[in-house]
Amino acid sequence: MKDRIRQIMDDAKMSQQDFAAKLEISAASLSSIFTGRTRPTNNHVQAIHKAFPEININWLLFGEGDSNLSIVPAQAVTEIPEQSFVNTSSSQPELGLFFSEPPVEQSLPQERSPYATRSKIEQNREVNIIDKRIRKVREIRVFYDDGTYETFTPSSK
Repeated sequence: MKDRIRQIMDDAKMSQQDFAAKLEISAASLSSIFTGRTRPTNNHVQAIHKAFPEININWLLFGEGDSNLSIVPAQAVTEIPEQSFVNTSSSQPELGLFFSEPPVEQSLPQERSPYATRSKIEQNREVNIIDKRIRKVREIRVFYDDGTYETFTPSSK
């Protein structure tokens, strides 16, 4: 992969410092890749793809295919006349295609929500607070990975 990265740099006719600046990575990081001290990371590949979107990622990662993505030439794109997109029919849909009658508007009956309303929740909350007795912390134990533990008890004030 380092040879392919060097090829991209050479094709762009850039120095190592300029190439690193364009990729927004440190020149030292790029130098480490070229000397073989470190391997390119996902961040390096993403930086190359961001700076050179025309580079084929499969070629960069695996050496498969062409180095540049195939771009469709402008002549190959066919212009579609704008009239093709304009709806020239009447505002009513053509009934004969799918239905024999025009659509009928119906309202669905209102069903009760399976979810509780805010007032019911507040009523339940009040009951729950009254029903609960007040609890106090007696002690807290912390167990350590070496098999020891500490016990903490609240001070009575």
